[in-house]
Amino acid sequence: MTTQPPPTGFEMFEETTKTYTNFLFETTQKSFEQALAMSEKMTGMWLENAKKAQEMVQSTALKQTESALQMAEAAQAQMKTASDRWVKMTKDYSAN
Repeated sequence: MTTQPPPTGFEMFEETTKTYTNFLFETTQKSFEQALAMSEKMTGMWLENAKKAQEMVQSTALKQTESALQMAEAAQAQMKTASDRWVKMTKDYSAN
């Protein structure tokens, strides 16, 4: 049975440095992956909110257009009624 000599100071330093470097690499990689996942999630949320905002704007614009058309139709009906009354009044006046 042979016993190994204890590691030298440099070997201990080298092993510690490798271990620490691997630890830093792994934690940095995990942090990067988490940041990337969060960025993708935020991008998805921004896109979803942008779509909802666009739908809301389109819905509002459609409602405003429908309201304007209804107001125009009401104004047209009032003008026709006023015109009919004017014609009737003119005929009645001419008949007398």
